[in-house]
Amino acid sequence: MSGSVKTAAQLLTEFADGQAAGAITPSDVRDIIASIGAVAGQINQVPVYQAGNGGTAITINPTNSHIQNITLNSPSPCVISIGNGNEIANTRIKMELYVTQTASGNGSVSWGTGISWNGATPQVGSTASGVYLFNIVSIDGGTTWSIV
Repeated sequence: MSGSVKTAAQLLTEFADGQAAGAITPSDVRDIIASIGAVAGQINQVPVYQAGNGGTAITINPTNSHIQNITLNSPSPCVISIGNGNEIANTRIKMELYVTQTASGNGSVSWGTGISWNGATPQVGSTASGVYLFNIVSIDGGTTWSIV
């Protein structure tokens, strides 16, 4: 088995087919660990969807990606809403929403219906071109959302 790095699927196939007779060598273990590490790295690679430039209103759709970015381009408040992403009912959905402030730092957001939070209304800061993260969760398949 040693020589080139094999994927976990290749190693499992070899073992299942009886091609890998004998003891597992240290090289085999390194191959398995390298394969698992490569897969784990791919799992954490999620595309960031550019949901648009915020003027007066933007509706984000969870099916585009569960990580999205909005860039504010106006001092007018941008109303952020979340559309129906055809998610599965009664499932938990977590989204990360990044909001990039205007170059002058004077943009603001407000939240559409179906989005709630505890305490003060979540806002973007006033740092010019600052990036602000909002973790948004639904436990009913996307019918209602909470900023956590």
